[in-house]
Amino acid sequence: MTDTAASPTPPRLKRPDWVHVRAALVDLLAIGQYLQPTQLKHHFPLVEYVHPDQLARYKEDGMKLGSKYIASGVLVRSSTKAWEAALV
Repeated sequence: MTDTAASPTPPRLKRPDWVHVRAALVDLLAIGQYLQPTQLKHHFPLVEYVHPDQLARYKEDGMKLGSKYIASGVLVRSSTKAWEAALV
């Protein structure tokens, strides 16, 4: 028996458009890599692995345009980086 319920597909993300991010007055940003916790159906599958070097480039690009704080990395979560951003 197959499951006929369609599970939602997460959107495929592209390189941030920093001009639009800054135009929206975003000063603090956290960018992390989704890591699928299990193979269970209620967890989204990993669509694309973003290399840590690419995440570092995202941070560099955003900071060059005037963002005050960007945390960008594989294990970055906004809740765990909030204290760093508060110091800005």
